[in-house]
Amino acid sequence: MSFNTPTGLYECSIQGQQANAQVKYVIVVYDKAGNEFGSQQGQYYTYTVVPEQFSLELSLLLILSILSMVMLQKKSAIAEKV
Repeated sequence: MSFNTPTGLYECSIQGQQANAQVKYVIVVYDKAGNEFGSQQGQYYTYTVVPEQFSLELSLLLILSILSMVMLQKKSAIAEKV
């Protein structure tokens, strides 16, 4: 952990994980006298990593949808002029 002077908070980063990985962590704090705080009595914080990128299929579907909409708009604009 490191202390962030501007915010006055301690910060820690968890290394990147693969999509759908379940990450469990616990926060344990010690004061200068060695007393332990925040161990949550063996309970962990958990979260599941979500994918950050679109799949190829979803990207292609999005592109085709946008192209279809543009073509329909142009077709209706041409029909209005006639």
